[in-house]
Amino acid sequence: MANKKSSLGCLFWLALILLVIVIVLANLKTAGEIIKKTGFEDIISEFLEKKENPVNPNPTNRPREDKEEPAPSSQPDIVIKNNETDEDTTTKKVDEQKPLPTEIPAQTTEKKKEFLRKALIYFVKVDENGDILLKGFERAVYYNDSPLKDTLETLLRGPVSYEINMEYYSMIPENTRLTNIYVKGSTAYLDFTENFRINPMGHEGLQAQLNQIVYTATEFANVSNVQILIDGKKVNYLGPEGIFIGEPLSRTSLIAGKNHS
Repeated sequence: MANKKSSLGCLFWLALILLVIVIVLANLKTAGEIIKKTGFEDIISEFLEKKENPVNPNPTNRPREDKEEPAPSSQPDIVIKNNETDEDTTTKKVDEQKPLPTEIPAQTTEKKKEFLRKALIYFVKVDENGDILLKGFERAVYYNDSPLKDTLETLLRGPVSYEINMEYYSMIPENTRLTNIYVKGSTAYLDFTENFRINPMGHEGLQAQLNQIVYTATEFANVSNVQILIDGKKVNYLGPEGIFIGEPLSRTSLIAGKNHS
């Protein structure tokens, strides 16, 4: 009777174990996903790796590799890769006395340098007797290539407030432009636009504007005479009053240039 009960007990436990195995196999996939989500699998892997490869507590006793690293050079090579092809890179050594260029050449980035010159700019005024007086005012003129051109263009812009307060004005017709200028020998050729020929002040105005131009231009040591051109051509007379400009003019050759101050 006891043997029969023992056999039944063994069969019971065997059946229970088989039931557990069946349940585990049925839920093996779900269990694997749970293990992955919890990170338990990574912990077990890390533990096993540490057990198989223990860390050497003394790193200086690590076995020396067969390949030795070269000692660092005081002048390291620079490897320049050709980006246009897939060829091997080319190694070039850079001389410390010849550094690679790092700046754009100055002539491509800098503006033209301006220079400063003190010049006399001539303006006129009418005195109590109705005579036209000529006076030179010192100006600071900035120029690049041609100081004479920039000085004359300063004259064409007219007087400043200081000169106007002294009752000095310009007789040169408004909107007159200097289109070209060049010097041959001691003669400056000044090419003006057409409206330089007509002055609303008549003969005296034409004479005064010539005085302003000639005296301002001949302040330069290399200029003794001035040849007036109109639109690139030499003309003989200014205005209907017929002031002759067919040849170079100097200070002494000006007809009505006797009243100066």
